[in-house]
Amino acid sequence: MAKSLRTAAWNSNGLHTHVQEISLFLTTNKIDTLLISESHSTEQTVINIPYYTLYYAHHPDGTAHAGSAIIIKTTLKHFVLEPYITNKIQNTII
Repeated sequence: MAKSLRTAAWNSNGLHTHVQEISLFLTTNKIDTLLISESHSTEQTVINIPYYTLYYAHHPDGTAHAGSAIIIKTTLKHFVLEPYITNKIQNTII
């Protein structure tokens, strides 16, 4: 029997300030992929969540606002595509 994929979406309003909460949510709910809006990430953002890989699309002005991210279990086969970034849209794509 095929295993179902558990996906959730989260408006983080700043991913870096909610890492512990997100990590707990992922493990408690056995989430495979988490789609993040309002990541507020920059090139300097470094977040590590055990057993997960993070991909980002930062706002093009380089400041910590807007942006998106995807958090995916390292055990899932996937590959990252170039993010789609404009002044109004920042999409992370895997």
